[in-house]
Amino acid sequence: MLSDILWSLIILTFCIYGLSRPYIALSGVIWMDTLKPQNLSFSFLAGKPLSLIITALFFMSLLLNFKKGLKKPCVKLPTLLLFMFMIWITITTYHAQFPASAWFKYDFSIKTMILASFIPFVIHKKNHLHTVITILTVAIAYYLLIGGWRSVTGGGAYGQSLVQTSAGDSGITETSTLSMVGVFTIPLIYYISKHSIFAQKISLFKPISILLIGSSILTVFGTYARTGLVGLGVLVAYSFKQSNKKMRYILIIPLIILFSLPFLPDEWSERMSTITNASEESSALGRIVVWRWTLDFASENPIYGGGFNAYMANKGVLHLYHDEQEVSVNYRENGKAFHNIFFEVLGEHGYIGLVLYCGIILVPLFLNRKLSKDITANFWAQDLAKTLNLCIIIYCVCGMFIGVAFSPWIYLFMGMTVALQNVVHYEKSTELTYSSAREH
Repeated sequence: MLSDILWSLIILTFCIYGLSRPYIALSGVIWMDTLKPQNLSFSFLAGKPLSLIITALFFMSLLLNFKKGLKKPCVKLPTLLLFMFMIWITITTYHAQFPASAWFKYDFSIKTMILASFIPFVIHKKNHLHTVITILTVAIAYYLLIGGWRSVTGGGAYGQSLVQTSAGDSGITETSTLSMVGVFTIPLIYYISKHSIFAQKISLFKPISILLIGSSILTVFGTYARTGLVGLGVLVAYSFKQSNKKMRYILIIPLIILFSLPFLPDEWSERMSTITNASEESSALGRIVVWRWTLDFASENPIYGGGFNAYMANKGVLHLYHDEQEVSVNYRENGKAFHNIFFEVLGEHGYIGLVLYCGIILVPLFLNRKLSKDITANFWAQDLAKTLNLCIIIYCVCGMFIGVAFSPWIYLFMGMTVALQNVVHYEKSTELTYSSAREH
């Protein structure tokens, strides 16, 4: 009841300020679609169409502030690729092998992409971009705080959700997905604590950031998901490569591991020990078997794929892709999901869809890398470019083991990347205009 009142006040705040500020209304949509309070509520907000309400607010704000609220992005290729991808998945859904299931997944996937496509048009100032990143991080923090607390109190276990909701999986609570989100949120929190105006104005912001980073790490361990451990490895390796104080990592990381090992249960250690032996562990081998099937399926359906949820076509045939010398795998009656973002797109939308999807990933990586090395850009922009690239890399590595190709993360990171390019372009053009005015 109290949480519902708090969420209602937050929604009301977004409504009041968002009507005249499209970037706040957009932040409200991101907060709503990430936190999903209607799925967490056991009181009067439960099941209410809150996402529809806040989305309607966003479009109303765009109409009321059309001239000052929308600007063309200075870099058009990522947004063009996203529009092409949206058109293509619409076409493949019309040709889907399982239409009812395909249109259901299409519904929330296309909404996610449409939202992300507006980010480059709405965000063109530094504070606007920081607001969006902070709101996204705050929405995720709810899950991380609960996950961290349950991990400390012994609530974590393999196959059990750390965060319980009234509507089942809300898009984050599945263990492997939660562990991935927990990892890529760490660099976002760190960036905000260094550069955000909120960190400068709120004295307790940095201690809260440390608490959230700790909760993120605890959540990753508490999920018992190997995906999270791999993601943490990528985070540590990337941070080590970027650091000018590598000796600190060499000394601190082994100490953290040695200190943590006695507190980790035997079940967790046994679970992580299977990472290097996929052929001897049924869960990991099951993924490999599906990937083998997907390559054959894509060769038979190279253009359109099978449409959303095409994995259902592997029902009753996966045993043909299973070597007798490998450990036995319990295949599901309705087929086994792809468990890989690239195989997911390939199987569902063919090779054309895969090329477009890879472009949505690679172009932002290139743009961020270029900006991070641009000596004329401000330090905060260089730092954010590195942060976004790290988030994308973590998403891709963790996505090798889970089917999150149509979760919002990569599309939000793409939108933020283009928005960052907008902000940097706007700042440089403003500085040139100011310099020219002074010279005259």
